[in-house]
Amino acid sequence: MAYISFQHKDTIQSSLRRGIMASGSGGEFVHCEIVLSQFGNLICSSWHPKGVEIRQYEPKLYPHLWENFDLGSVDNELYQYFLEKKGTLYTLPGLLVNMIFNANVQSSRSFCSQICYEALRHTNRYNLPEVISSSISPQDLKEILETHNFNQITPWQ
Repeated sequence: MAYISFQHKDTIQSSLRRGIMASGSGGEFVHCEIVLSQFGNLICSSWHPKGVEIRQYEPKLYPHLWENFDLGSVDNELYQYFLEKKGTLYTLPGLLVNMIFNANVQSSRSFCSQICYEALRHTNRYNLPEVISSSISPQDLKEILETHNFNQITPWQ
């Protein structure tokens, strides 16, 4: 079973960084990642500065400040998608331009909510709205999942 996890801004210790990330995301949630339990809790996302990676899960600081939504049995599909995208560079300029200025600039690079949204759309299992992926923040993606009745869960670690 896979789930998507959203990081609350209060997990960020630096108040300046927390404020900038919350402002850019437009809300309380500033990062997202997909967890694949069938692959030993691998986490998939795009992280600054490296980009799209598949990492081994590590316990979270302030786990109660992360919100998680069940994605069902799509681990293999999501894993294959992230393998294909692995190494795609992170776009800090794209993130800043798109999140803060709503520019909707497309790029071959990606950021966390963009790659997670694209991965979910790739599976063809969810009836998610079509949006410009480079314009979607972690807060936006979380609200889309809530609107589309994804079940909030406690993580399976």
